[in-house]
Amino acid sequence: MPSTLNRYLLLAALLQGILGAPADVAPTENLAGDPSGEEGELTSDLLSASGIWERILSLTDNHPKEFEAEFQNQVKYHMLEDYNISSLPESCSYYNLSKEACLQKLARGLFIYKALLKHVEKEYPSNSKILDARLNCGRLIALIKENMKHPERVTELTSTKEEQLLKEINSPYTFQRRMTAHSILFELRNFLLKGKRAIKKKEKAKGSMEH
Repeated sequence: MPSTLNRYLLLAALLQGILGAPADVAPTENLAGDPSGEEGELTSDLLSASGIWERILSLTDNHPKEFEAEFQNQVKYHMLEDYNISSLPESCSYYNLSKEACLQKLARGLFIYKALLKHVEKEYPSNSKILDARLNCGRLIALIKENMKHPERVTELTSTKEEQLLKEINSPYTFQRRMTAHSILFELRNFLLKGKRAIKKKEKAKGSMEH
């Protein structure tokens, strides 16, 4: 009998250890830095982590090759750096703007690029990526406004303002119109990359302060 009782006690202790194991796992997960899944959710909700940035940027992934192929190397891609269009907006900087001001600047700029992409689409109607980029600009604007304290301060261009904007960059010369279209794509890429980098730094700085 004692030996049988001991076996039962040993078995009970083993079962208790097994069943109690999940409760002992939690401290290990805490040490890993993700106690309840909240940190993982926060990371996935970060504006800079959204895939929409890349969806727009994919329009310009092969832009240098496409540009030089179109102009048969008679015009070099780097020349777009000096092809200035006054209506193109500047991106936000990490250093001289608050996060809210940066978000507002990005949203306003994207509204302008969303309109300017209509010029690009008109010059290259067979490129379906341009329409996708325009639609994703709208989605990114919506996402940016979700992260703003005062989203009502940024509004879409009126039809009159958009028409004026497109009229200003129009030209009777094909070469001029095409160079303008390529300049829009060139600057859009820079605008997005710089803006995303600034937002990522601000989000990282905020995360560091919270910890």
